[in-house]
Amino acid sequence: MKIRTKLTLFFTAIFFVLILSLSLWYQYRLFYVLRSEALKNIEMFLKGFMDFGHGGFRKVKNLDEFIIRYKERINRDNFSKMLSRRTWNILYDKDFNIIGQTPLAAEFPLQNIKSYLTQKYFTAKFKSNSEYFKSEKETLFSDYKINLEYEFYTDKDNYTFYCIGKISEINIGNEKAYLAVLFPDNKNRLYLDKTLINVIFTLLFSMCIIIIFGLFYSKYSLSPINKIISELNNISEENLSKRIKTYKNNKDEITEITLSINNLLERIEKAFVMEKQFISDVSHEFKTPIAILQLNIDNISNNPHLSDDEIDKITSSLEILYSLDFLIQKLLYLSKLESNLCKFNPETISVNELLTAIKNNLESIAEVKDIKFVLNLKDDILKINGDKDLLYIALSNIAENALKYTDNGSVIIEAEKVDNKISVIIEDTGSGIPKNKIDRIFDKFYRIDTSRHDGKSFGIGLTISKRILDIHNAVINIESIENVRTKFIVTFQSL
Repeated sequence: MKIRTKLTLFFTAIFFVLILSLSLWYQYRLFYVLRSEALKNIEMFLKGFMDFGHGGFRKVKNLDEFIIRYKERINRDNFSKMLSRRTWNILYDKDFNIIGQTPLAAEFPLQNIKSYLTQKYFTAKFKSNSEYFKSEKETLFSDYKINLEYEFYTDKDNYTFYCIGKISEINIGNEKAYLAVLFPDNKNRLYLDKTLINVIFTLLFSMCIIIIFGLFYSKYSLSPINKIISELNNISEENLSKRIKTYKNNKDEITEITLSINNLLERIEKAFVMEKQFISDVSHEFKTPIAILQLNIDNISNNPHLSDDEIDKITSSLEILYSLDFLIQKLLYLSKLESNLCKFNPETISVNELLTAIKNNLESIAEVKDIKFVLNLKDDILKINGDKDLLYIALSNIAENALKYTDNGSVIIEAEKVDNKISVIIEDTGSGIPKNKIDRIFDKFYRIDTSRHDGKSFGIGLTISKRILDIHNAVINIESIENVRTKFIVTFQSL
């Protein structure tokens, strides 16, 4: 997962938790306020009910007088059809037998009244298809001083509504009664539900905004790193002198990383320069003494008084010196390529002629090893732009390598044009290349089988070929099956 995605998810999670916490707190506070308001309305209703008439219910002397006053109250209310539809209350005796009730209470009876005794306030739920609920807004459960709008949920023809209730214990002397009062709570519940829905939509919308903003902000914050990555990808062995651009006015961590990378590139460049210089210097230093040794040994070998054993030893030493001289020449040539000192003279080249010359010059190796060496040109005219001498060295090294590691079978060179590309294919039936070593065969001094060393292979030929092909912007691919075959495919841009 990218850092940009991680940062976006991290900050989105933080904001989500923060907004969710604030939303839950707001919902809780809203519930608390609305609940408090509903409970306050119940207490106001009870106070208004108990204060009805001269002195109200509070100055009655016995329960019978209380019951008489209660019935007078509800009968008075029943004169008004509106009031009878608004008021829900029931008076119970000590055994919870109904003494009196309003028509609305009779329409919607309260079940299991004893279960509510332990609660100071309780919630009751009713369902009905009564004529009371023909309109979407109805004034219900009210008193002279309190007038609340009632809203309900609709489910086809059934209406569900909620009420908050309280059961007051009335003690008059040694006698006891219970007054149950209900007050509507649907309006608050609907308001809470609507608020919750709004909060959820706001939360989702906020998350989308935060994610979008987070993606843009993380992209903006990480853009310097992306620039560093882009510039680093453009730095190769050939242009190690390039450095990543820094901003002097910035003193953040990214600037410090940039400076550290530039310091690292400087050290790497110095190491590469020292390596190239070392190879060049050593090659030059060895070239002269080896030439002298070759000349001296040649002179000694011409002595007619030498025995056959001495001649064999001198010949063997001379072959070693020639191998060392060949190695030094290749090292010097590689040093020139890496230092861009090798002359590059591009011209129009006939691929047919180039491959024919390579095939003719290497034919003797195939004859000595008794293997089949075939050149197959599928097109009469194949032309590319490049340096003829350099490409001869590059392709000749690959072909020679194929012949060297093929003990029986064949080496086939093919060339064909596909679209605007020309492919040169060199395929052999030799020992093949293990998959885990294909990526390393172009490294300097790397040999697949270190135990197989004939004194002439130093692991430089393919390195030189790769450098030359890179100069020509050619693409080289390798397909190999160990102990079956190896195929080098070099692709050029056609003219």
